Amino acid sequence: QEDTSNGIIKDHSILQQEKEKEKGMDVSLQPIMQGIQDLKMQIVDIGKNTQITEKGTENIEKKMENIEKRIENIEKRTENIKKRTEKTDENVENIQQMNSLKLELKKLKKKKTYKETRRWEK
Repeated sequence: QEDTSNGIIKDHSILQQEKEKEKGMDVSLQPIMQGIQDLKMQIVDIGKNTQITEKGTENIEKKMENIEKRIENIEKRTENIKKRTEKTDENVENIQQMNSLKLELKKLKKKKTYKETRRWEK
């Protein structure tokens, strides 16, 4: 019986040692589990940040498209202004020529009138 009780004691002591090992493993697994949980949360955060970044990129692309359209409109308006300016310059030039011709006509009329008066005086 001693052998048996001795064997039981040995078995009990081995069981006790196994339990102690498991407790130690539980303790060492705890930080690992916490680390895994933290990593999962970080992955979720990265996913959210990625979505936010993608939306931000889309918004920037839309803004760039709008800016490009505005630039095109400004270029068209600038071209129209250039055309109108050229037309205005032509008109100003024509007016100046007309004024110059009017002056010439006045001078000619004065000369003619002067000549006519002189002719009548003779």
